[in-house]
This record gives sequence, structure tokens and C-alpha cells, in this order.
Amino acid sequence: MLSITKTLDTIFARFDGMNKRRRDFLTELFEIIPCVRGRLNFINMSRYSKYNESTFRRNFSQFFDWLKFNYLILQFVFLTESETVIGAIDCSYVSKSGKHTYGLDKFWSGVANRTKPGLEVSLVSLIEVEQQRAWSLDVRQTPAGLSSKEGAGDHYTRIDFYMEQLQDCMIQVPQVKYYTADGFYAKKKSLRPCKVKLNT
Repeated sequence: MLSITKTLDTIFARFDGMNKRRRDFLTELFEIIPCVRGRLNFINMSRYSKYNESTFRRNFSQFFDWLKFNYLILQFVFLTESETVIGAIDCSYVSKSGKHTYGLDKFWSGVANRTKPGLEVSLVSLIEVEQQRAWSLDVRQTPAGLSSKEGAGDHYTRIDFYMEQLQDCMIQVPQVKYYTADGFYAKKKSLRPCKVKLNT
């Protein structure tokens, strides 16, 4: 079995413009995450790492293509060309109190069967049909202040946010031909990315 360092070296080699300092930090990050006891925050992670808290903050403020990274991990370790893979998108409510948390708004909670104040994440997963396995591909936090209704014209809503995420996944993983979602996504705006994919 390949070590995590060799696996990450193989994956990072497919990232354009990633320098050695960035690779070393990310390798260290993925090695210490399983070792950290308690909360995964910058202060706590720095206790288990050769990097200090400010280095963690600086690196996390830089963009990293998690969608590409997650897909390369799945492709490298789990998925084979012979497997039938479909995509799925759905949202999850996350309870959160406080007034200054980013993204705090009222979102639908399926457990409570009503809208509640808190956070929401939108998740796109890959599902391997034969073995009935699923993996997270892309997770994004829903911004606050977006309408949950479809809207008209150029009015940017939550559906637009979800569909942008789905379209990014379609571009990154073009071999996935089918995506599934629940009835909430049965809106005109949801069909546009599908139409773009069918026409390409």
C-alpha cells in the first residue's frame, strides 16, 4: 500500500503551478489531521505540526482546488473505468448559534421538517452503482441572504448557487453522465446546466 506522502506527491504533480512550499504544507496537513485530538482549528493543529498558527492561517487564505483534489483522490484510490458512477446533489442543514458566523441564515431542516436558523452545505457526491458506495466530491457552504425561491431573470438565488456548483463538477468530471437530486431541484434554472452538458 502506498504511503500518504507518495500518494499526495502523485496527485499534486497534476496540479499546475503548485510550488514545493505549498506541497509540503498540504502534505503535513493531511498527515496530522488524523492525529489531532479535539477541535480542528489552527491553534490546535499547530500543536501537532512543525508549522505555527500564522502559517496555517496564511495557507488557508489561499485558494486550493478541492474539487480537483477530491476527484483525483477518488480516481487514484477508489474508482475504476469499469464501474458505473452517477452524481448526486443535495443540501444539509447544520445547526449553529451565534450572530457573527459566516453564512448564518434560515435554512430547511429535513429532521425538524421546517426552516431553522443555522448554516447549510451543498454536497455533490459520486455514487458507484454496482458496489453501492458513495464519496463526497464537492462541498460548499451556502451564502446567507439568497432567496430559496427560483426567481426570474438575473435575480441570483440559492438555485443559481447550487447549479454553479453542479456545473463545476460536470466540467471537472465529464465522464459522469447522470446526476440525481430530489424534487426541490426540479426548476427551470436547474435544467440549464444539464442542457449545456447535453449539447457539448
